[in-house]
Amino acid sequence: MQKYTQSELAKFTKPKLVSLLAREGIEASPSQKKSELVKLLVLASKANEPSKFNFAPVSPIQKKRITAILV
Repeated sequence: MQKYTQSELAKFTKPKLVSLLAREGIEASPSQKKSELVKLLVLASKANEPSKFNFAPVSPIQKKRITAILV
């Protein structure tokens, strides 16, 4: 999904917002409030962002131990 800010999304028409949601696999109808559609799109873009977990580096010895346990 292309990244849009909330203010950019507010400028779109309801049918355009519904079509963007349909591309994300979210069912929506033009009868919903425009603010609801914008919030759904913002949530969809947040859900599709990669997570920012910072894993500690693993030494080669630890890597061998981990693979030995898993195998």
